[in-house]
Amino acid sequence: MKIEKISDEQIKFILSKSDLLNRDLEFSELEYGSEKTRRLFREMMTEAHNRYGFRVENVPLMIEAIPITTESLMIIVTKISNLKGLDSKLNLFKQEREIPRPRLKQPEFPHKTPIKPGGAVYIFSALDQISSVAQRITKSYKGASSVYKYKNRYYLILEGQLNLKLIAYLNEYGQKHSSQTKFKHYLAEHGELISKEFALEKFSMI
Repeated sequence: MKIEKISDEQIKFILSKSDLLNRDLEFSELEYGSEKTRRLFREMMTEAHNRYGFRVENVPLMIEAIPITTESLMIIVTKISNLKGLDSKLNLFKQEREIPRPRLKQPEFPHKTPIKPGGAVYIFSALDQISSVAQRITKSYKGASSVYKYKNRYYLILEGQLNLKLIAYLNEYGQKHSSQTKFKHYLAEHGELISKEFALEKFSMI
């Protein structure tokens, strides 16, 4: 396991396949928070503290796992210091039942930019970040979208296709989850549904 301090708020780990095998773990298990995964995370945080004084007690964290090769994985841990109380917005969406299906407008960016395969999951530390990105991409994005809350983070699930301009906006406010298909089913089972099907349209009006 390699470790590198990026800043006082962020640290990076590189895990090899052998690092996981030595701990009886598979790469796929890292998504689901098993006891073995939590044990590995505690080991990583202990090493980060011992080597760099990187402390995470009572601090919200954003954890991003990025495959580098089939034999290695990069994990970036970021301290989140700008979580805001958005109970009123949460209550607004909890009171919703059904809304009329809106007419989807033509994209603002019909340029010849490469199209990525449909479907992605983006992670946000606060709902106002989703509102900000929704206001910028709703008119251009065509497809269903939903938002879940899981372990103090918010997950935007996009079912439609994304071009590079849309991806640039999403990356400006959030972070892409490394696994879309498996994790969205996990969120549906274990997460708290905030808004479904047309989440971007709803958040763009906040």
